[in-house]
Formats: sequence, C-alpha cells, structure tokens
Amino acid sequence: MGVCAWSSGGELLTPLLWERPAFVRCLVAFYALLDVQQYAPPGDAAALRYLKAFSAIASLPEDASTLMPMLVVRAGRDEIPILNDALDRFVARALAANAPITVTNFPAGGHGFDSFDNKGDEERSKQVVRSSIEFMRTHLGLA
Repeated sequence: MGVCAWSSGGELLTPLLWERPAFVRCLVAFYALLDVQQYAPPGDAAALRYLKAFSAIASLPEDASTLMPMLVVRAGRDEIPILNDALDRFVARALAANAPITVTNFPAGGHGFDSFDNKGDEERSKQVVRSSIEFMRTHLGLA
C-alpha cells in the first residue's frame, strides 16, 4: 500500500514513520504539514509535547535508511504561513538521517496547485502529479 497526504493531512503520516508497517511501501506528502511543533505557543511545554506527537519530523530516527521511500512535493509559493519552512526542516532532517526521500519542488506552485489555479503553469502541475503517480507505481511494484 502507498499512503498519500495533502496539506494538514501530513500529520497522519507520523504513525507510519514510527511503526513502519511492512505493508506500507511508500509515502507521498503534497505540501504537507510534517512539523507542527512550530505552532506551540512559546514556553508551553505541554502543547509542544502534544504537537510533537503529530510531527513527522519527530518520528525520523537517527538512521532512517530503512524507512519506506517517501516523496515530498513542495509548492514554492505556498500561501500557508511557515509551511515551507517546516517542509524544508523535514527534508534536511530526513537527508541528514539518510532517509530514502525524493523531493519535488514546484517553484510557481501555490497551496493546492494540483487542484486549483497554479499561477499559469498547468503543464508543470500535471507533470508533478504524473511523476508522483509514477513514484507510487514504482514502489508498489506496478511499473
């Protein structure tokens, strides 16, 4: 099985990174919230602990080389405040942990570019979606 998450659904990938079920062959995160710790009020340790439990970045082990392959799709012009900062932190942490990660950046893409106006670059939007489907097909053994 491959699991995809969009936007705020990124938190739903966290348990899969913790538990690593063998039946999950790949993960795809489209402009997803993979680190929600940044939303904790300053100095609120309880909120930080709570949000950490839903942050995929916190579930990355020191050596992530045995994780299932993951594709992170980034919208370069995402309108959601600090979302790309969180994605960039996740990607940097995943690379430092040697995770099998692929990153696709759509520089002109806004949040929801795969289903809404994508700033005039419809062909690039379609290309990103096609390559994401191909990523899943490859890791699911369907290619």
